Amino acid sequence: MTTTPLPDGYYAVPDPDDPTTTTCWRVKDDSGGALAASPSGAHYGPALYKRDLPKGLRGRERGEWITAWYQTVRHPWDRKVREAIAADPEAAGLRFAEYTHHCCRCNQPLTVPASQAAGLGPDCVEIVRAKAARGAVLADSATARQRAIVDRATRTDLVPAPNGGA
Repeated sequence: MTTTPLPDGYYAVPDPDDPTTTTCWRVKDDSGGALAASPSGAHYGPALYKRDLPKGLRGRERGEWITAWYQTVRHPWDRKVREAIAADPEAAGLRFAEYTHHCCRCNQPLTVPASQAAGLGPDCVEIVRAKAARGAVLADSATARQRAIVDRATRTDLVPAPNGGA
């Protein structure tokens, strides 16, 4: 299975089975771009419990049934979440910031209205600005999310708050 690479950050997307429920996710480059529920310990999507297994399955037959369940139920759900984020990572990042009032890059609380509007705290704004100045983010290989973050971070109305406020 080929997965769409996702940029490092925090995202919120609707549950594929229940669009009225918001699910939050973390992607870290050091985890190979794997999705992890946010906050840690949160659980989203279909779950398989012992009570759900057909009675009488043992050994290899039980293992095959479980593998089939993951391939037909859980993995497609996970793909839908990944595709929803990949379709518009910037919107998913901003949705995370709006939903949680935390930075979509580092997950620190956002307390200043300008930071909340941008979805980035002042420290991340400065980091993104510095990378953009060095050309590190705007290379041809930059993702749409990286370019959007640079666009937001270079807005003049997003200046670091006094006393380190976010």
